Amino acid sequence: MKDTDSFSNLSFRVLYKRLSASVLTYGTGMILATGAQLILLPVFLRYLTPAEYGVWALTRVVAPFFASVLSLDLSGAIIRLYYEWKKEGREKEALFSLWMFTLAWGGVMTILLAWFGERLFALIFTQLDFNPFIRLAILAEGINLTSLLVLKVLRIKDQARSFAWLNFIQVLITMLLTIYFVAFLRQGVIGALYGVLIANAVMLVIFSAVMMRNSRARLDVEALKEALRYSVPLVPGNIVNNVSNVLDRWFLDKVVPLQEIGLYSVARTIANLLTAVFSAFQLAVMPFLVKVSIERDDHREIAGKTFFWLFSVLVLCAFTVSTFAPETLLILGRDAYLESYIYVGPLAFAFMLSSFSFLPEFQITMSKKTKYTSVIYGLRFLIFALLGSILVLNYGIAGVLLTYVATNGLALVAHMWIGHRLHPIDSGILGWVVSAFLAVVLYSATAYLLPVPSTIDVATVVWKTLVLLLLAGLIILTSRLRSRHVAVPS
Repeated sequence: MKDTDSFSNLSFRVLYKRLSASVLTYGTGMILATGAQLILLPVFLRYLTPAEYGVWALTRVVAPFFASVLSLDLSGAIIRLYYEWKKEGREKEALFSLWMFTLAWGGVMTILLAWFGERLFALIFTQLDFNPFIRLAILAEGINLTSLLVLKVLRIKDQARSFAWLNFIQVLITMLLTIYFVAFLRQGVIGALYGVLIANAVMLVIFSAVMMRNSRARLDVEALKEALRYSVPLVPGNIVNNVSNVLDRWFLDKVVPLQEIGLYSVARTIANLLTAVFSAFQLAVMPFLVKVSIERDDHREIAGKTFFWLFSVLVLCAFTVSTFAPETLLILGRDAYLESYIYVGPLAFAFMLSSFSFLPEFQITMSKKTKYTSVIYGLRFLIFALLGSILVLNYGIAGVLLTYVATNGLALVAHMWIGHRLHPIDSGILGWVVSAFLAVVLYSATAYLLPVPSTIDVATVVWKTLVLLLLAGLIILTSRLRSRHVAVPS
């Protein structure tokens, strides 16, 4: 779909065909990228001990502590403001201005953090050396800033194939370099970090070429100011949110050995498959709904139906990831990591709750009142910090799981309340939250009571598959019953 297409006169059926095509393209790209990342997991499990994998996991949470400081989250302004710039015929100048500012600001901040940030990060991590681990992670993130802008440009212009291919190529290069450094040169965690750094440097050339094709070398100061007015209020909240997303490993770094952090991180990697699926939908849905909201009077009904099906897919995927966690670990191998499967269910549920926040985030985006995003992220941070200081420090990983679920649940309620007041949309989200909560309690209790499986049992796999098919049937039935009460034009 070209970004010049209008949605104003399209039927509901045609709209969703276009959205489905975008989701399929993004999904294919995410599947390829996730598959490449999953290939790395057996490599890490084979060549890294659980303690070394714990070090690798900690290095991957360094970037969220400063990512928003490096970029000022200017890429987010592209999604919201691109079509307004396009109406005025200055979108290319605006994109060039954002790019130049990002390179200048991000370059300075990267140098300062990489060479003068040792004392700062010593306050954050107790089991991770600044040089070389944290320094390499900072440099890799700084080199990657241009990609943030390019990928947002491709999304808002609905160039899904280009987005998917660029994302896949970056993951593929990273995977191959990481395998080379870790498996062949046996350089461990340092080798993996060099793989990421070199891959980002290669992709910088490619992303810069794409950005040049989509911009014009002329500064638009007004567009830059407008983007900063939109994005800067998001920075404090995004910093807090990014820190909140890694606060679990920060707490564990203080009370749990690296080996246990490694087991937890493997479970987190498997549960994150849900995030990969969600990303495929989010990448297509956000620009789609922004354009629908600008061009159609029935945008709220369309958004409600879109979010209902999005949440339905999330619930089904969360149960799939959780249910087949033991079989996934058995396929990947190494008995040393097998017991981590009991953590997958609660983590998948926590990630699902976090993904549900996409609805109120969209509502806030459309209202342009981005200060509320920072309020919610601040609230989430405070809840996690408060509960974590009690539960994690006393109960370790079990405390992290309880803290994660409680924090995301409470923050979601507050987020939904604000979003509904700013931009009401009926999506049926509460029913999914309650149903999923009851199911995850049952799953967690079963996982803790049953012994760790040592082999893949065919009968068990068949039974699990039938249960998931039943859940899919219930979703379809619920949709038909819901359609009788929610009128959406066809």
